[in-house]
Amino acid sequence: MDDFKSPSSRYRPVAFWSWNDKLEAAELVRQIREMDEQGWGGFFMHARAGLETPYLSEEWFDCVETCVNEAKSRGMQAWIYDEDTWPSGWAGGLIPRLGEEYREKHLFLAENEIPHHPDDIRMLKIYKANRRYAAEAAYYRDRSSAYRLENIAEITQEEAIREHGDEVILYFYQWTAPLTNPRYRGASYVDLLNPKVAEAFIASTHERYKEAIGAEFGATVPGSFTDDLTVLWNIWGRKKQALPWTTSIPERFIARYGYDLLDCLPQLYFPLEGCERVRIHFHDLVNDLFVESYTKILHEWCERNGLKSTGHLMGGDPIMSYMRHFEYMQVPGDRPSGAGERSAARPAPARQRRLSIRQGRRTLRNVRRGRAKPDDGGPEMDLQLAVPEQRHGADATLVLLFASGGSRKRDHPPNLFYQQPWWGDNRLMADYQARVSYALSQGVRVKDVLVLHVQDSAFAAHTPLRPEAGGLAAKKLEKVLRRLLEARYDFDLGDESILARHGSVEGGRAGGGARTVSLRRHSACADDPREHVDAAGCLHEGRRRRDLFQGEPPAMVDGLPGGGRAYEALLQGALPAGLHHLEALLRSKLPPRIRIEETNGGAAASIYCHQRRVDSGYLYFIINHGRTNAAELLVRIPEQGRLRVMNAENGGGGGSRRCA
Repeated sequence: MDDFKSPSSRYRPVAFWSWNDKLEAAELVRQIREMDEQGWGGFFMHARAGLETPYLSEEWFDCVETCVNEAKSRGMQAWIYDEDTWPSGWAGGLIPRLGEEYREKHLFLAENEIPHHPDDIRMLKIYKANRRYAAEAAYYRDRSSAYRLENIAEITQEEAIREHGDEVILYFYQWTAPLTNPRYRGASYVDLLNPKVAEAFIASTHERYKEAIGAEFGATVPGSFTDDLTVLWNIWGRKKQALPWTTSIPERFIARYGYDLLDCLPQLYFPLEGCERVRIHFHDLVNDLFVESYTKILHEWCERNGLKSTGHLMGGDPIMSYMRHFEYMQVPGDRPSGAGERSAARPAPARQRRLSIRQGRRTLRNVRRGRAKPDDGGPEMDLQLAVPEQRHGADATLVLLFASGGSRKRDHPPNLFYQQPWWGDNRLMADYQARVSYALSQGVRVKDVLVLHVQDSAFAAHTPLRPEAGGLAAKKLEKVLRRLLEARYDFDLGDESILARHGSVEGGRAGGGARTVSLRRHSACADDPREHVDAAGCLHEGRRRRDLFQGEPPAMVDGLPGGGRAYEALLQGALPAGLHHLEALLRSKLPPRIRIEETNGGAAASIYCHQRRVDSGYLYFIINHGRTNAAELLVRIPEQGRLRVMNAENGGGGGSRRCA
């Protein structure tokens, strides 16, 4: 009870402390005292726009050491933030200046004319084709691209410069960023698909932190945050024609899949025969390269040096498989897409938050290894709480500005520090958050449904000419997740590539987690790569387990029609489940663990429930996520014993009474 009333710093909010001015030791110490007195448990030392102290200089590390020592004296946490502003990987311009192989690269499509400087490109393939404008012009983002290709044929560079009349010339080429981008201090971003980048980044940044404060690694300094990872970033206003790329992709592709990607580049952009298969293979390879070449290397360095690796990816990209990265983070970070651009009055959609949080939590349970578990089952890092919305867990990052003069006051997300008039009362909310965090870190979360992710459907549908197509599957998935939460069925998300390596069925429990039911959500263009069907078939062996398909079963395997015996075995006994009667189907197979309804007979759809199994029984966290509607509830709990109500606002606990 004492731990619940006054949780330690481990359970308290930890914010991005934006260092955005000339740093002075006395002022740094004063601000840490402010954080401590108002209930914060620690901070990330985050270089931010406006910083006047040279990044990674001796003066910088003197300030870091001062803050670590002050945090240690107060029992707080001082986390590393590994970059000069964001995104991580370029070390304030040091890495891209090491050479061309370190700089960001993309696959580009250009029609008739190439917009980039000849020194920055390497031609891969050139085609000519006839244009047939699609009846559904909206297939593409704009009318100028609303066509399909006919009579496509490869041509040489010499042939391309001739007059071709109505034919369109398609140039596919590798673009390497020049050292001219003011966003990167006259340099560029980096190629995160090249492992040399991660190795150089660690040497220039993390090893420097180890030299300065390594004695506190794993203690006052729990870990390191890597920010806004992406392989499709800042491409000079031409994102519509771009895809992730690195020089080794063609060689890696043919070794993995047995055919030449360079012969299939048009399929990555246009709805040509076999495009789904090519896209699945391409994006699957890119995501694996991304993890192997950056996230895994960084994670392993952190693990060797006693640090927890954490961070998040650039939000909102349907072709990024976030869960594969979370496998190599002890503390997965949560960043719904668009969070940084929304205010408290216009928070990012709750559906984005549900998906990103569940991806991180499920990955930790998919991978049953010490390196992939949060410390002692502690809470996942929640980076998205704004003061006006904190009780609802809305989407805006906790940011504390070191200084707010000049243009710094216009930084986003909103500043939640001593400059605010309500700062003197901040501890009320910080204590509330810490108590909830403490309670939800006890025992083991109880969940009954495994929802298999639709990542491969997004891969198959995605084209840079119509980027929203890849996101349709995720939007449909979010509707399923919302319906499950409204019905009080807690769930996990399953990534099939991870389950293929680590999944199992134990006593009818899939992956050591879900009790009896898995739910698959597929769109009309769904695909299950062959190895993923095999993995799901393995999970299907649990006798007590039943697969429910929300929507139609998958129409393709490995991007091709049909699926063979593994596919047929998976579908045997599967029951199609429309969203409108999903809850009824679940209740017929899996009675809910708790029943909640409004006393007036309403369904209480805005009431969510989180259940945990603890040493003394069960813990239920019941929350109204609605912003305006209050509800009087009737709660039925099947377990017998004594019931105690805990008050997270003041740390008190009401008297217990027997629950029959």
